[in-house]
Amino acid sequence: MTILDGFAEWLHKQGHGVYAPDRAYGDDEIGIVVGASPSSPDEVIVVATYQGQESDFKLGYDESHIQLRVRGTQDASRAFRRAQAIYDDWHGTGSVELPSGHQVLSVIGTQSGPIPIGRDDNGRFEHTINFRAEWRNTSNNRA
Repeated sequence: MTILDGFAEWLHKQGHGVYAPDRAYGDDEIGIVVGASPSSPDEVIVVATYQGQESDFKLGYDESHIQLRVRGTQDASRAFRRAQAIYDDWHGTGSVELPSGHQVLSVIGTQSGPIPIGRDDNGRFEHTINFRAEWRNTSNNRA
């Protein structure tokens, strides 16, 4: 299970939506997905990563940036409120073990809350929230 799956499961456990990667989401669910935004359901949280700092070549820690794209309905406040609730839950988090078993040392918001990015092709409002996360990640060459 990847670190992104772990963050998706953590969102689910916190009550922000439903993470069910092996089935389609119902129209009444707030789906949590990893990678790309599906066409349905209307309300969805997409968990993705983008380049963070260079990892230490000896110590078993990685740091990356996690982006959550929160899509709502044609009511802009729905996506904003959900994104703000996630930001409030995640920003400043210290040591936590994700449901995937990854040991996360810190999660820090890289801006002061949700950023509106407009509407998708179906008129649904979207917001992003970005975090810097550090977690324990050992390998054959790193302890």
